[in-house]
Amino acid sequence: TFDLFAPDAPQSCVIKIFTVAGRHIKDVKSPARVGFNQIYWDGKDNDGETIANGIYLYKLILEGNGKTETSIQKLAILK
Repeated sequence: TFDLFAPDAPQSCVIKIFTVAGRHIKDVKSPARVGFNQIYWDGKDNDGETIANGIYLYKLILEGNGKTETSIQKLAILK
């Protein structure tokens, strides 16, 4: 989940998920709007396998009006 403060909604929203070693494991594409956003992810990698417990990194990429904004954060998976 995240709050987006902007005058217009972005044209694309992608979340790229990586292991702490830097291996790219998943892209989650979803529309985003100004205000509160909640993006669903099933916890599986690009091969359809459920990822293991642990710490991962994700990069949120928003593009619109010729601009790109990114944010990198940590993600903990606990089952």
